[in-house]
Amino acid sequence: MKKYRFVAIFLVFSLVFPLMTPIAYAANTPEFELGDIYVSGENAFCAYRSNDYVYCAHINTTSAAGSFSVIYTSNPDMIYEYAFSVEPASMAVESTDFWDAVLSECFSNSTQWNTRSLSSSISVSTPSAGDAQTYAADPYVSQLTQKLQNIVGTAPYTGSIVATAYKGSLIFHVYQDLAYYASVANLFQLAQAMSVASFITGVLALALDWDDFDSTTLLSILSLGFAAGSMIIGAGTTVKVYNVSVKWDRYVKRKDSSIWLTEATQCTISYLGYVNPNNGYCEIDTGSRSAAYVPSQAYYNDTAALLEKGYQYYLTLQ
Repeated sequence: MKKYRFVAIFLVFSLVFPLMTPIAYAANTPEFELGDIYVSGENAFCAYRSNDYVYCAHINTTSAAGSFSVIYTSNPDMIYEYAFSVEPASMAVESTDFWDAVLSECFSNSTQWNTRSLSSSISVSTPSAGDAQTYAADPYVSQLTQKLQNIVGTAPYTGSIVATAYKGSLIFHVYQDLAYYASVANLFQLAQAMSVASFITGVLALALDWDDFDSTTLLSILSLGFAAGSMIIGAGTTVKVYNVSVKWDRYVKRKDSSIWLTEATQCTISYLGYVNPNNGYCEIDTGSRSAAYVPSQAYYNDTAALLEKGYQYYLTLQ
């Protein structure tokens, strides 16, 4: 199973919700997979995500208070929550044995879990194509594309020569353009105040079917967008998820001619970007990197073949 690591700077908050008896998923001696552990300052986390369930346990190492949340994919709209505390003397938040004991308590006490509806707590929406014209006025587009430019290390350009072929007295070039793009992919909006553990669990559960989703750094980025010392993530908080990409286009032209002799072959490197519009925080998840080529990586890299194709097309124009 793939595991995930999260850096976070939240303080734990124990919420009291109407008590309902959850479905008995956990037995007295429950079985569970131990997730990745991360400690940041006075906060410690253990989180896990699979096709069967998602959970997060969060402990404030100063107060020794903790919260736990789990969602089962067999009942995907139900968030189960549990508040607990640990003995300060026994707190060893970097130890797998410690977290194994904590999670055993959390899963074993299923009869004490509180419940809430995921769909009533967090909504996810995808902007329609008709919203595309608003992107130009979105200040986070320029911020995210600038951040990606800093990662790539190259400013946008057009007409850079990357390969040349000489055909008698004629000269043909493979030209390359580079451009950056960003657009909103999803919006998470919190209808209710949530504990940190429930927020983490809910976002991970809602993103289970994202093919390009990599939560290695997602929650570290989201957590940095909220004030240190926050007890809860407040109702009305919106988190935007962006597709951020850099694209290289390659095409052939004869020197001193404006006529394209081939269609563009493309390399696109994409990332997910996250924005908290409530405080203006935005960042790119570098762990979500993916690459795509049109029509293929081999053709994109074969500039000789691209030049020959352009030359052959040029001959048809004579």
